[in-house]
Amino acid sequence: MDQLGALTGKIDDLNTGMQGLNSGIGSLHTNLSSLDQSLAVSVPKAASGIAQLNGGFTQLGSFNSQLTAGAEQLKENSSVLKNGVSALNSGQKTLSEGAVTLADGMKTFDAEGTSKLKNNG
Repeated sequence: MDQLGALTGKIDDLNTGMQGLNSGIGSLHTNLSSLDQSLAVSVPKAASGIAQLNGGFTQLGSFNSQLTAGAEQLKENSSVLKNGVSALNSGQKTLSEGAVTLADGMKTFDAEGTSKLKNNG
C-alpha cells in the first residue's frame, strides 16, 4: 500500500505540474500576438541599423589606402623633419651667441662711447 500512496502522490504532483504548464501555454497564446507585433516593428529597425553599420564599416575601409599613403609620406619625410629640427637647434645656438655678443657690445659702447661723451661734455 505504501507504493500505491507514493504513486498517488506522484500523480498529484504530475497533475499540478500539468496545470502549471497549461496555464503557461495559455499565457503564451495570449501574448503571442503582442510578440508578433513587437517583432514586426523591431526586426526592420534592426535590419536598417545593421545596414547602416555595414555602410560605416565600408566607408572606414575605403580610407585605409589614404591612411597608408599618409603614413608612408610621413615616413619618407621624417628626414626632412629631423633636418629641420637640427636647423632650428643650430639657429637657436647662433641666436643665443649673438645675444651675448650684443650684450658685450652694448657694455663696450656704453663704457667707451656714451660714458666718455657724458664725462667730457
